[in-house]
Amino acid sequence: MADVADGRYRIVLNDQQCLTRDSSDTPLLLVPEGVGPQSWEVRSTGDGTYTISTSIGDTKLYVS
Repeated sequence: MADVADGRYRIVLNDQQCLTRDSSDTPLLLVPEGVGPQSWEVRSTGDGTYTISTSIGDTKLYVS
């Protein structure tokens, strides 16, 4: 597993500052496309996952 320290991060995927999560219902978009830059608060949950918080909401990040 990768090491991630609790703190504030700017997450960039495919040269866009956005993060989505696939789900059976609808993807969760933490940063609307075209809006940014934005920082996330990253906290370890102690069970191998991390919670990413924004002003929009929280989601869990699984790091491998």
